[in-house]
Amino acid sequence: LARALANKSHYPAVSVSESISRVMSAIVDPQHLAASRTIMKAVAIWNEIEDLVNIGAYAAGSNAEYDAVIQTRPAILTYLQQAIAQRVSFAEARQQLIALAQQIEETTRRLSKEGGRARTVTAA
Repeated sequence: LARALANKSHYPAVSVSESISRVMSAIVDPQHLAASRTIMKAVAIWNEIEDLVNIGAYAAGSNAEYDAVIQTRPAILTYLQQAIAQRVSFAEARQQLIALAQQIEETTRRLSKEGGRARTVTAA
């Protein structure tokens, strides 16, 4: 468990970027695996740009992929956090994961088409 996440009241305090499964590709279907990789990539991108965003040094519109991660960050955090009493079935979690990955991909495509026009971006 990641103390930094727990200190931010992010529970469960599992660091997606530091958790690697050696068997995931053998136990989930290709759509699930692809969605998982999309989310892990988004988390990795956020880890790269978080400081820039927080100090206001990142210029919105300069990188569509970064902008998409920033814009979908609240949805990513919502997916990754769970209240102690909250119960979610594997099927529900899988479907939510796939929907979130699609949201990230669609946001990236949309922002790429906009051609880097500046827009307001805020950190979550």
